[in-house]
Amino acid sequence: MESRPKVGSTYRLTLSSSLRLKTNLPFWVLFQNPLSNLNGIDTEKDITDLVFCKCEFIKLYRHDTHSADIQIKILEIKGLHSLVEFYKPEIAWWTLFEDYNTFKKNGRTENFKNYSFISINVQSDLGIDLIILKEFGESRIIAVHDWDFHLSEWNLCNIPFTKEDEEKYGIEFLSDDA
Repeated sequence: MESRPKVGSTYRLTLSSSLRLKTNLPFWVLFQNPLSNLNGIDTEKDITDLVFCKCEFIKLYRHDTHSADIQIKILEIKGLHSLVEFYKPEIAWWTLFEDYNTFKKNGRTENFKNYSFISINVQSDLGIDLIILKEFGESRIIAVHDWDFHLSEWNLCNIPFTKEDEEKYGIEFLSDDA
């Protein structure tokens, strides 16, 4: 979709990976703009377009062993700035970020005006992506994506970044002129 989903609207989704879904309970999905969904996060707009959507299962159109088409209704939408208190969820590949040598060998940092994006990719087998919000001269991790062959999970979080971590991971505060 070119535009963000809207609360109360229904949409048809095509699921193309393994997923267990309890159809009687709400579930969360991540909306990305089409370019970042295909190519990854390359711009600040790719980051600001991300929203988490709480969905209700409405209807199953079709399914087979590799995919399914379902209808969902959007119940709630949360942006990246939703969490104001400290929150660090369970993150499968957090150790990739904590081990600076792994970052030096397999990681990169992209700096934008209001955000930074850290990506650590270990031989395309597993990895972790972090979105860092930069405001008021401070930075904090506000979303984490960890993935491997059987996992692709995004989590909202609110984890302060120290000045030492900013320096170590190459977080830069860019001016309006940059």
